Amino acid sequence: MSALETGLPKWVLSHRLLVIALSVLCVYVLGYGTTKLAFDTSYRVIFSEDNPELLAFERIEETYIKDDNVQLIIAPQDGDIFTRKTLEIIEGLTNEAWQTPFSNRVDSITNFQFTEAEEDDLIVCDMVKNATDLSDKALLKVKQEVLAEPTILGRLISRQGHVSAINVTVQLSPEERTDATQKIMAHVRQMAAEVREQHPDISTYITGMVPYDQAFLESAVYDSSVLFPIALALMVICLALLAGGFFGTLVTVLVIFMSVVAAMGAGGHLGFPLTGSSTSVPIIILTVAVANAVHVLVTFNHEYRKNRDKHSAMFESLRVNLQPVMLASVTTAIGFMTMNFSEVPPFQHLGTQVAVGVLMSFLLTISFLPALLTMMPVKPPKEASGQGTW
Repeated sequence: MSALETGLPKWVLSHRLLVIALSVLCVYVLGYGTTKLAFDTSYRVIFSEDNPELLAFERIEETYIKDDNVQLIIAPQDGDIFTRKTLEIIEGLTNEAWQTPFSNRVDSITNFQFTEAEEDDLIVCDMVKNATDLSDKALLKVKQEVLAEPTILGRLISRQGHVSAINVTVQLSPEERTDATQKIMAHVRQMAAEVREQHPDISTYITGMVPYDQAFLESAVYDSSVLFPIALALMVICLALLAGGFFGTLVTVLVIFMSVVAAMGAGGHLGFPLTGSSTSVPIIILTVAVANAVHVLVTFNHEYRKNRDKHSAMFESLRVNLQPVMLASVTTAIGFMTMNFSEVPPFQHLGTQVAVGVLMSFLLTISFLPALLTMMPVKPPKEASGQGTW
């Protein structure tokens, strides 16, 4: 190990341009896999292909029908669905719901096919039609008939009659599921927004399997666009103030970025989809990459402050930190690789991608970081007053 601790730093610092070029090339090859990444918003992604519950569910779908749904819930503040105004809103929304992309069926209490007998004739019609023209007696009859119908009670209308639902059944193929989900949700949310704007006394809610899938996508996008930048900004501020200075911070950010790109690209090469779990990969890699870089930067600054030249200070930093940083990175990677024993595929993907990112951050920390940092006009840091005491 002692030969590696002296030989590797010497080689890295003697071939800095080659090290930088090889690092960039390696990250590019791995990172190219990001072009193959695509979001999978289906709930099925959290089950393995041989999951018994999923297989049983698929047999049911093959026997009957494969469909998904989205429900728009109507809840008037007065707690009574059976008013002319509320029934008119439900009737209008039922007609509008047919315009939902990929829809093939719409069910509500207004278009439920009600059958009644008149002498020898059976009359089949919508449960509610032209709600604004209903008399008080007709409203009472509708309420009695709806609450007495077992096929819609507890499904399209609450037993208390204070909440009702418009259920839209959609047909989605696996190839178009992600795009279709967004189009469906955009249409239904627009319907709900119009109700809230025109009728402030009517509360609306959206539920169903399609919103459930959309939530996976939106939570992943939120984590990627909000949480990761916040974590990165805080890390950069702390690093700049406590360890790296401007150039050290800049190189560390590059190491973080390259490690994340390599990890996500490796997932693309392996055929992993983007899921809610995937959004944790950059934050975990960020934490480990910063820890690796801080070890090297702190020792480098300490040695550089002793009036050593940059090369000698970096050589000593790599010599001292190579073994502990390698041990920490390898054991961390092994720990995350054990997530492949999980029955949940997204957790398996998370473990593999983080392991790749951790190992890449280690390799970049002992090669790319020292090679690039020693080529920059880094000045010896000044010891702040009282720093020695602290």
